[in-house]
Amino acid sequence: MAQAEAEPDLAEGDVFALARRYVPEARTVTPVPKAGADHVVYFVDESVVLKLPRPDGNAAWLAREALILQTLANTPGPADA
Repeated sequence: MAQAEAEPDLAEGDVFALARRYVPEARTVTPVPKAGADHVVYFVDESVVLKLPRPDGNAAWLAREALILQTLANTPGPADA
């Protein structure tokens, strides 16, 4: 795993375990520097973005984001059109 400007929130093995839930064949996980105050972001094999809330993130903001993502998951994208 490449080093980012800031120390990652999770151990490399933990990030791989999470990434492999969605990309079982994941080979590389790279932290994105300066991702955000309330989340940490990783590139998985330079093709998938894994965004994780920080443990001390704002619960109301995270709940709002979860609702938005659930709504987007049910919206057809360009590949579905």
